[in-house]
Amino acid sequence: MMRYHLKKIIIAILFFCPFFLLAQIKTKEIPIQIKAEFLNDSLQLGVPVQFVFSIQHSAQTQILLPDSTYNFFPFELKKRTYFTTKTKKNISTDSVVYDLVSFEVQPKLYLKLPIWLSPEKDSSQVIWSKPDSIFLQELVKNNPNLSLKSNTSYEDWEDYFNYPYWIAGIFILLLVILLIWSLLGKRIIKAYTLFQFNTRHSIFLSEFGRLTSRIKSRQSLDDIEKSITLWKKHLELIENKPYTSYTSKEINQQLNDSDLIDALKNIDRAVYGQEISEKINEALFTLRKLSVNRFEMRKEQLRNV
Repeated sequence: MMRYHLKKIIIAILFFCPFFLLAQIKTKEIPIQIKAEFLNDSLQLGVPVQFVFSIQHSAQTQILLPDSTYNFFPFELKKRTYFTTKTKKNISTDSVVYDLVSFEVQPKLYLKLPIWLSPEKDSSQVIWSKPDSIFLQELVKNNPNLSLKSNTSYEDWEDYFNYPYWIAGIFILLLVILLIWSLLGKRIIKAYTLFQFNTRHSIFLSEFGRLTSRIKSRQSLDDIEKSITLWKKHLELIENKPYTSYTSKEINQQLNDSDLIDALKNIDRAVYGQEISEKINEALFTLRKLSVNRFEMRKEQLRNV
């Protein structure tokens, strides 16, 4: 019986031993390997150069890599490119490429970077890479025979636009314009209104006179219609009433002028009855006289506003 139980124990040990050993192998810590090197042998001042930082470690180990807050002296960090962690057979690889520039004039520069173990292990433990070096390219060689040449010729410099002074000047100009407008704004508006009023009246008189002269020479019904239409439009400007839509009777009711009544009758007789008499010129003169009188009255009103 004893031998039977012993045999079962030995079989059990032989059965579970491979699994135990395999678990031990999987959880075994793998030494951390760091690869840190420049991709170029030399660099120029202010020109970016790439520095490859790659770490192989156990998949169970968490590490921290230098970021933008780290001091890369004698270099300055311009950009960093991280690569996704790759894990194969319990070995993880973390990689990052740093784009660095330097303005140091030393002939040879060195750089080494640290990694930090995760807090689960020991956050204070730092492992450094081996330093890698890079040479500085000398674009200008020292020349003891170099001599300086004097140049006394005038060099024409381009004038720069002085934005602050221009902005201040525009601001002051706007203040002056606002001040002038507050003091003289009404007078300016009145003067401009009177100027437009006089200009339109002068244009009317010129056009109406041209039509009147043609009517005297050609006795054209078309010119008579144009003259009465022009007169109504000008009267609209003066009185601010829709005279172009009024009939002769409605115009007489608005203006109440006996001479105007006879003038409009003669014009209607010529337009609708096609009877052009010698009184048509007198009628047109009456229209012109009335528009001038109305214009003077309205201009006086605008001056007294």
